[in-house]
Order: sequence, then C-alpha cells, then structure tokens
Amino acid sequence: MYRRELAGKEHTFGVSGMLLKNSLVMYDRETETFWSHYTGEGLEGPLKDETLKVEASFPTVKWSEWVAQYPDTLVLSVNGETYRKQSSYAAYVNDDSKAGLIPLENEDNRLSAKSLVLGIKEAGVSYAFALGELKKKIILRTKIGEDDAVLFSNEKGSFYGAFKTPKDVKIVRLENRTLVAEDGSRFSVFDGVGENHNLEIIPVIRSFWFAWNDHHPKTEFWP
Repeated sequence: MYRRELAGKEHTFGVSGMLLKNSLVMYDRETETFWSHYTGEGLEGPLKDETLKVEASFPTVKWSEWVAQYPDTLVLSVNGETYRKQSSYAAYVNDDSKAGLIPLENEDNRLSAKSLVLGIKEAGVSYAFALGELKKKIILRTKIGEDDAVLFSNEKGSFYGAFKTPKDVKIVRLENRTLVAEDGSRFSVFDGVGENHNLEIIPVIRSFWFAWNDHHPKTEFWP
C-alpha cells in the first residue's frame, strides 16, 4: 500500500500491462510516469527515481478474525460484485516449476522459488523471513535495522505481521488476537495498541521468494 501524494499533489494510478522482474508496472495518469508496484520506485517518466511512500497497513489476518474485532466494518463493493474465495491463479501458485514469465536475474537456492517469505525494507536494507519456518516458531524476536522487532504468524501462515518493540518489551507468545509480553502487558495484533504504550507497525510484503530476491538480491535472510 502506497500513499498517492507526491510533492504535495495527489496522483491516480492504473496498470500499464507491462512487467518488470515478473511484477506489475503501474503508471500515474497525471504525469504518465511508470512505477514498480513491487518497490514503489519511479522507473521512467517525469518522476523517475522518486519513490512512493509505503503506508503501513494492518497485519494480515483472516476475515473472520477481523470482523470479530471490528463487527461494524464497511466492505467495498465494486459494481455490486462480491469477493470470490477461489483464486484464478491457484494452478500457477501450486506449480513449483513456474517462477514467473520472465527469466530471473538473481537466483538463490536457500529456499525453493515458490516458497513464501515476509519481506521488509527499512532504511535501505531488505530482510526476508521464511514464512514456512516462522509459522512453526509463531513468535520471532529480531532486529530490523537498529530497532528491536517482533514477527508473528499463526500455524497456517495466514495470519501474520511485524512490529517494532521498545527495549523493555519482550513479546513471548500469541494468544488469539493479542501479543503477550514477558511482563504480562498485552498488545492488539491489529494495530499494536497496548494499555500503557503501543507498538509501531512495520510494513510487510508477503511474496514468493524468487520475486523478493530478484528485486532485493542483497537481502538479509532468516533463518
């Protein structure tokens, strides 16, 4: 998720139909600059080399979890259409022999190409966390740059997120929709809000390993 404002002006975006490193290329209608949907970088046009600001979104959770927490949620409907549970790309996702349409520039065999990672980019440094390993561990305390951080996942890997944590907060477990610290303090997994202080959301991209590594070949990797 990116902010649409650049240099004090709002921009509207569309899909160009082109690909860069197997990822979609957007364009803005105001300047016709091309943008990477994966990194938010301006690729060609008047705003080339500008970067869209990432808007930190809520951690990814199942709809049932969300609506239990926020029962009055409004749902966007486009022309009356409803969300289809089945994916049009299920066959591609499940076919490990196909990693994109364009040959990869950077291959890394630490994971299979279609393995899922949680990608984070902070202060020019990129990090990839193998979701398959994280969902076994549930809670991972780590460092993102100079900051202490916690990543979490449920056992299915469908419910995950990341927060920066103060030095004196040690998250030790996940209870339903709550992160619990060693001292008993509790924080919402949705927004990091706690009784005495809050955790700061870290923007996370859930991605195939081949795509993340192709865009971020020098990524730090866990485990």
